[in-house]
Amino acid sequence: MVSKLLTGFDAPSCSYIYLDNELRDHNLFQAICRTNRLDGDDKDYGHIVDYKKLFGDVQQAIAVYNSDELDIEQGNGGDNNVHLKSWLEEGRKQLADARQELSYLCEPVALPREVEQFLHYFCGGAANPNALNETEVLRISFYKAVALFARAFADLAQDLTEAGYSDVEAATLRKDVGFYAEIRAAIKRHSGEELDIKPFEADMRHLINTYIQADPAVELGELGEMSLTELIIETGIHDAIARKLNAKGKLSKNAIAEGIINNVRKTIIREQLTDPRFYAQMSKLLDDLIKQSRVDTAAYEEFLRKAEQLVKRLAAKQPEGGIPGALHGMTGPSLCHLQAGLDS
Repeated sequence: MVSKLLTGFDAPSCSYIYLDNELRDHNLFQAICRTNRLDGDDKDYGHIVDYKKLFGDVQQAIAVYNSDELDIEQGNGGDNNVHLKSWLEEGRKQLADARQELSYLCEPVALPREVEQFLHYFCGGAANPNALNETEVLRISFYKAVALFARAFADLAQDLTEAGYSDVEAATLRKDVGFYAEIRAAIKRHSGEELDIKPFEADMRHLINTYIQADPAVELGELGEMSLTELIIETGIHDAIARKLNAKGKLSKNAIAEGIINNVRKTIIREQLTDPRFYAQMSKLLDDLIKQSRVDTAAYEEFLRKAEQLVKRLAAKQPEGGIPGALHGMTGPSLCHLQAGLDS
């Protein structure tokens, strides 16, 4: 902490202050207040790491700064007014609250509460074109709840024993955080939202990689940055499923099919205003794909073949009827003039 970051300095995003210099009175009060600004839902309080054991002087520092509001004289019945909380106790409470909130949110998920049951509850059925919109609030709540749980765990991850957790309890917590993080990632892939919120996920990925992730990292290069539909175009649908949608190998064929349908629908909805006629055709093809049987291996493979074909047509802007994709968005006089020229 240097002087220019004390008086008059305000940074709501500041979450940690490290005290490694001798401070007293007004300067000490200013220093400990640097982390007390709320900054969105992710910040409830700040952390002060006191290398110089200055907290014994905190009461007097506050008294010097604002003596009219504080009664620091024990003889007058004062109790120093400001109470420092144990960060281990507060961290344990935060972790318990986050875990309980997540448990309540997931209680309606059908048994046995494996990946597919979570996908169905938080994404709905792919046959319903409005399912993703209808369940969007649920998914956002789940994403936030898992992030809160992971952050609360990460705050205590290096000090679980000191916080009062047994080895069994610590292992259970780590397992729970890993499970919910995996479910969270699966829901994002299944709903086609993986890249939509990616710019805001760096801290979450860091927490998972640092404190939770048990599997060795797999380097995918640029493929790791692609959406499912982009990966289908780049590698083919079977590789895309193996690399992204069902990398853990836990999904049934029907769940895989619904994930593909959701991702294709997301692409159509996102792009439909650029060429309504073309995307209306693609939407009709998607409806036909949804109705196709997937009951046996042959039918499932035919579904995948047609799904890959649809994704590639979407990417190439290739409509039906023989009209070149580059011209399909033309309407009115321009298209009529072009057609007349072709007829002549």
